[in-house]
Amino acid sequence: MKRIALIVATALVAAFVWGCSAPLDNRIESFVEKTEAKCESYSQEDWDKSLKQYEALVNEYQANIDSYTQEQKEKINKAIGRYSGILVKQGINAAGKAVKDAIDGASSFINGVKESLGTEN
Repeated sequence: MKRIALIVATALVAAFVWGCSAPLDNRIESFVEKTEAKCESYSQEDWDKSLKQYEALVNEYQANIDSYTQEQKEKINKAIGRYSGILVKQGINAAGKAVKDAIDGASSFINGVKESLGTEN
């Protein structure tokens, strides 16, 4: 039994370390994809958790913005735009100041919103 507990604990630690070490552009894109896939059934509690996770990702982006390549910034901004579009579609008014401060590539943000709303190009 101890061996199984040790294996499970090791797997959880490995998953945590991998999750923290994955590049932000991949993590935020994955987060938005997961939200898009499941948001129709989100409860208020689910939205609260989602918004907290989103805020943490945006704060990480803001804190390290100079360390990202232009391609990474565009990918992150597009994901932020897609998430904002999801919020608009779901009637949640929570995009707020964090989004405004994080955006340095307006075109990728707008493309993300358009993509989320199904009006791309």
